[in-house]
Amino acid sequence: MLLVSATTMYYLFEIAGYDFLPFVANVLLLFVVILFFWAKSASLLNRPLPPIPNMEISERTIGMVSDELHGWINCVLAIAHDITIGCCWLVFQHQIDEKLSVADRTIQEQFRKIDETVLSRLPFFSNKEKKMQ
Repeated sequence: MLLVSATTMYYLFEIAGYDFLPFVANVLLLFVVILFFWAKSASLLNRPLPPIPNMEISERTIGMVSDELHGWINCVLAIAHDITIGCCWLVFQHQIDEKLSVADRTIQEQFRKIDETVLSRLPFFSNKEKKMQ
Protein backbone atom coordinates (compact mmCIF):
# COMPACT_ATOMS: atom_id res chain seq x y z
CA MET A 1 0.00 0.00 0.00
CA LEU A 2 2.85 2.37 0.88
CA LEU A 3 4.60 1.61 -2.39
CA VAL A 4 1.42 2.27 -4.40
CA SER A 5 0.74 5.60 -2.67
CA ALA A 6 4.39 6.70 -3.02
CA THR A 7 4.36 5.81 -6.72
CA THR A 8 1.08 7.67 -7.21
CA MET A 9 2.45 10.75 -5.45
CA TYR A 10 5.62 10.61 -7.55
CA TYR A 11 3.58 10.34 -10.74
CA LEU A 12 1.25 13.22 -9.75
CA PHE A 13 3.90 15.68 -8.61
CA GLU A 14 6.90 14.87 -10.84
CA ILE A 15 5.64 13.39 -14.09
CA ALA A 16 2.18 14.95 -14.41
CA GLY A 17 3.34 18.31 -13.02
CA TYR A 18 0.51 18.52 -10.50
CA ASP A 19 1.02 21.12 -7.74
CA PHE A 20 0.60 20.40 -4.04
CA LEU A 21 -1.98 23.09 -3.22
CA PRO A 22 -4.50 22.12 -5.94
CA PHE A 23 -4.03 18.49 -4.91
CA VAL A 24 -4.91 19.24 -1.27
CA ALA A 25 -7.87 21.38 -2.34
CA ASN A 26 -9.21 18.65 -4.62
CA VAL A 27 -8.81 15.97 -1.95
CA LEU A 28 -10.70 18.10 0.58
CA LEU A 29 -13.42 18.81 -1.98
CA LEU A 30 -13.71 15.07 -2.65
CA PHE A 31 -14.13 14.43 1.11
CA VAL A 32 -16.88 17.05 1.33
CA VAL A 33 -18.71 15.52 -1.63
CA ILE A 34 -18.43 12.01 -0.12
CA LEU A 35 -19.77 13.25 3.23
CA PHE A 36 -22.63 15.05 1.47
CA PHE A 37 -23.73 11.94 -0.43
CA TRP A 38 -23.28 9.78 2.67
CA ALA A 39 -25.50 12.11 4.73
CA LYS A 40 -28.18 12.32 1.99
CA SER A 41 -28.24 8.56 1.46
CA ALA A 42 -28.36 7.99 5.25
CA SER A 43 -31.43 10.20 5.58
CA LEU A 44 -33.14 8.43 2.64
CA LEU A 45 -32.34 4.94 3.93
CA ASN A 46 -32.96 5.76 7.61
CA ARG A 47 -29.35 5.08 8.52
CA PRO A 48 -27.19 6.98 11.02
CA LEU A 49 -25.41 10.07 9.80
CA PRO A 50 -21.65 9.91 9.25
CA PRO A 51 -19.65 10.60 12.38
CA ILE A 52 -18.25 14.12 12.29
CA PRO A 53 -15.65 14.97 14.91
CA ASN A 54 -16.29 17.72 17.41
CA MET A 55 -14.47 20.83 16.21
CA GLU A 56 -13.10 22.43 19.36
CA ILE A 57 -9.77 24.01 20.22
CA SER A 58 -8.61 23.84 23.81
CA GLU A 59 -7.67 26.95 25.76
CA ARG A 60 -4.18 25.55 26.27
CA THR A 61 -3.66 25.32 22.52
CA ILE A 62 -4.94 28.87 22.03
CA GLY A 63 -2.58 30.08 24.77
CA MET A 64 0.41 28.37 23.15
CA VAL A 65 -0.46 29.75 19.72
CA SER A 66 -1.00 33.26 21.08
CA ASP A 67 2.35 33.13 22.93
CA GLU A 68 4.13 32.07 19.74
CA LEU A 69 2.37 34.75 17.72
CA HIS A 70 3.13 37.37 20.37
CA GLY A 71 6.86 36.64 20.20
CA TRP A 72 6.86 36.47 16.40
CA ILE A 73 4.90 39.72 16.02
CA ASN A 74 7.22 41.51 18.47
CA CYS A 75 10.23 40.29 16.49
CA VAL A 76 8.69 41.49 13.21
CA LEU A 77 7.82 44.86 14.72
CA ALA A 78 11.36 45.27 16.09
CA ILE A 79 12.79 44.56 12.64
CA ALA A 80 10.29 46.97 11.06
CA HIS A 81 11.29 49.61 13.63
CA ASP A 82 14.98 49.18 12.79
CA ILE A 83 14.26 49.39 9.07
CA THR A 84 12.15 52.52 9.55
CA ILE A 85 14.84 54.20 11.64
CA GLY A 86 17.45 53.34 9.00
CA CYS A 87 15.28 54.65 6.18
CA CYS A 88 14.52 57.85 8.07
CA TRP A 89 18.23 58.31 8.77
CA LEU A 90 19.06 57.88 5.08
CA VAL A 91 16.22 60.04 3.76
CA PHE A 92 16.40 62.87 6.29
CA GLN A 93 20.10 62.77 7.14
CA HIS A 94 20.69 66.45 6.26
CA GLN A 95 17.73 67.63 8.35
CA ILE A 96 18.74 65.37 11.22
CA ASP A 97 22.30 66.70 11.13
CA GLU A 98 20.99 70.28 11.26
CA LYS A 99 18.72 69.54 14.22
CA LEU A 100 21.49 67.71 16.07
CA SER A 101 23.92 70.59 15.56
CA VAL A 102 21.30 73.07 16.89
CA ALA A 103 20.69 70.82 19.89
CA ASP A 104 24.45 70.49 20.49
CA ARG A 105 24.94 74.29 20.40
CA THR A 106 22.04 74.79 22.80
CA ILE A 107 23.40 72.21 25.22
CA GLN A 108 26.90 73.73 25.06
CA GLU A 109 25.48 77.21 25.78
CA GLN A 110 23.51 75.88 28.75
CA PHE A 111 26.61 74.16 30.17
CA ARG A 112 28.62 77.35 29.69
CA LYS A 113 25.97 79.39 31.57
CA ILE A 114 25.88 76.82 34.37
CA ASP A 115 29.68 76.84 34.61
CA GLU A 116 29.76 80.63 34.77
CA THR A 117 27.11 80.86 37.49
CA VAL A 118 28.59 78.07 39.59
CA LEU A 119 32.15 79.32 39.25
CA SER A 120 31.12 82.90 40.08
CA ARG A 121 29.68 81.72 43.39
CA LEU A 122 32.69 79.70 44.43
CA PRO A 123 35.46 81.59 46.17
CA PHE A 124 38.81 81.21 44.54
CA PHE A 125 41.49 79.91 46.85
CA SER A 126 45.01 81.07 46.47
CA ASN A 127 47.78 78.60 46.05
CA LYS A 128 49.66 80.02 49.01
CA GLU A 129 49.35 78.03 52.12
CA LYS A 130 48.34 79.79 55.27
CA LYS A 131 51.15 80.29 57.60
CA MET A 132 50.73 78.41 60.80
CA GLN A 133 51.74 80.26 63.93
